[in-house]
Amino acid sequence: MIIELKHVKKIYDKNGIEVVKDFNLEIQDKEFIVFVGPSGCGKSTTLRMIAGLEDITAGELYFDGKIVNNVLPGDRNVAMVFQNYALYPNMTVYKNMEFPLKIHKMPQPERDARIKQVSEMLGLTEYLDRKPKNLSGGQRQRVAVGREIVRNVDLFLMDEPLSNLDAKLRVQMRSEITKLHKELQKTFIYVTHDQIEAMTMANRIVIMKDGVIQQVGSPKEVYDLPENLFVGGFIGTPAMNFIEGSVDKNGYFSNSDIKLLVPKDKLEILKKNDAINIPIILGIRPEDITIDEVAIQNNPEHCGVITIDIAELLGSEFNLLFTINNKQMISKTKASRIIEADEKIMAFFDLSKSHFFDAKSTLRYR
Repeated sequence: MIIELKHVKKIYDKNGIEVVKDFNLEIQDKEFIVFVGPSGCGKSTTLRMIAGLEDITAGELYFDGKIVNNVLPGDRNVAMVFQNYALYPNMTVYKNMEFPLKIHKMPQPERDARIKQVSEMLGLTEYLDRKPKNLSGGQRQRVAVGREIVRNVDLFLMDEPLSNLDAKLRVQMRSEITKLHKELQKTFIYVTHDQIEAMTMANRIVIMKDGVIQQVGSPKEVYDLPENLFVGGFIGTPAMNFIEGSVDKNGYFSNSDIKLLVPKDKLEILKKNDAINIPIILGIRPEDITIDEVAIQNNPEHCGVITIDIAELLGSEFNLLFTINNKQMISKTKASRIIEADEKIMAFFDLSKSHFFDAKSTLRYR
């Protein structure tokens, strides 16, 4: 199913707050797309408008080219998996999965066959006679997913389905939902505030803030080429470092704490945008600040001395926290030796992988 949202808005009548603002997106058939952003950004509201659980204030919603703004939720042929499972506590797993089929008056032999197929797919066969209270969180989530899959719908909507699970179960369920998408060959729209879920599951990611789409792209695209400061800081763990400063006519980025030579291709972009000798922001990912001795020796003009505030040893890697221009930065580097707090150390800033942002608009120079 192809989904199109054209200039969709959602304004709540009671307080006049515009929760979703001029939302435009086309979702391809069989795509796994993830809406991601902080709490209150409008992602769940958008999902609920697609499901028909929220009215659309303005704009149009199309399913395969047909406008569905006024189509009832039950007539949209979509399935929705909620955060809280929404299982019937007095029913067994079998009865929970059977319920939507009974509503649609599917004959009993077909119901049995469909539930058998889906329960095998989700590893629920041995739990069909249990009630939800006798299941783990992961098993309950499988039942919630299974109850929707049995209906054989065209579109699956998932609203933060893994947020109630512990970290280990979330990893397991991520892979199971991704596998399920490949098996079912249906369109999936998934909402989460967890950017790791978005990066590992999506074909494309829709990053939202304050009801507005900030960027749409593949996980690699939004990671490598963030459109603005928000996207750069939201996508990636640990988050991108932002360093305020300016670039002089000789091509050096500097502030009171550091001075680094800007690569020629980056410098040309800045010159094209008249961004020389004005306040700008350097964005550089933690993994692109290293203490690799070879890199330091070969690139002296891309290096600077940093003072370590905290050194977090994570097995084969260090997270090194340090301060530039009164802001905390982080380096993710190999643990080639023991590093202590308060130690002054030379670090290589790989500006070939960095980005520069306009200090006023926060947009990436391009």
